[in-house]
Amino acid sequence: FFLAVSAITIFVGHKFSLSKENFISIIGYYSIFSSAILVYLQLEVNLSYNKRKAAMDFSYDKIAKELFPVLKELKKILGKDFLVFTKEQALKEYLGSDQADIETKKLVKEIVMDILNFYERMSIGILKKAYDEDICYDDNGFNLIHFYGWTKTYINELKDKHDPRIFINFQYVAENWQRKLNIQTNKHINLIHKTNKRGTIANPNI
Repeated sequence: FFLAVSAITIFVGHKFSLSKENFISIIGYYSIFSSAILVYLQLEVNLSYNKRKAAMDFSYDKIAKELFPVLKELKKILGKDFLVFTKEQALKEYLGSDQADIETKKLVKEIVMDILNFYERMSIGILKKAYDEDICYDDNGFNLIHFYGWTKTYINELKDKHDPRIFINFQYVAENWQRKLNIQTNKHINLIHKTNKRGTIANPNI
């Protein structure tokens, strides 16, 4: 880019017979412009690096030390993995059932609120561009999406009873990530169908 602009500047200078002073002025403005672009690009690189580093630190520190232990505790209390049965039974239905005593349900709600608050803070960091979203999605997207599926009706109930803004950032990120997962899943399914079709034609025994 810079070589091209330099060549154009020299060509224009000779073509229109610019004076030495004008030619020097053009070169000076070009140098200032080039320096500004270089500074901008360097800032962009630094910001991208800092976001990726912040996301990696968050994933390997906060998520590993704060989130995973409470998720493990929740699964132990429930007796099964909410990632598996999100469509079978939502949190709201569990709390309204007779599957556990009042104290156990109270403990489940406390743990769920801790997880929701954690994901809300994480989502704020993503939306404010403090964390690289792609890294957060790749590292914890599966857990976040399925946890949201399990707690969605409960969150909506909290919104109706208390504040419509509650966990709004978490919901926004979760629903975006769900759409992203659906697109990726559909692409993967289409790829499998194409691969199977080619394989079947090449080998009827498959």
